[in-house]
Amino acid sequence: MAGAKAPTKTYQASIVAGQATGNSAITATIVATDAWEMNVPFAFRYGANVSLDATISVYPSYDGGANFDTVPWVSFNLARVANTLVRGSVRLPGGIYAVQMRNSGPSGTFCLFTAEEATAVEFF
Repeated sequence: MAGAKAPTKTYQASIVAGQATGNSAITATIVATDAWEMNVPFAFRYGANVSLDATISVYPSYDGGANFDTVPWVSFNLARVANTLVRGSVRLPGGIYAVQMRNSGPSGTFCLFTAEEATAVEFF
């Protein structure tokens, strides 16, 4: 008899609800050691003057968060569009990560929204 699969999901509250930045970086830490996999949504609201794309880089920790790798697990840009909220997301295995959001433009606001975590897969 074939069985069906259903993920057990939990949610990690919004980590960065909205933080303004100009020519700088914001770093946040995600701790999801009980997750099998997680989907982490990002957004950046560009100001009127836009020079370069905002960059999101995710650095894993392999020692419980004491240190983070110097090479990002994944890195991507959020395409620049003046006066617009641009969204993106990344799917990561469970673990501990430092997320760096860099903006080289004059102004903008970063958001790191509620992460959806799959903690198990149930077979029935």
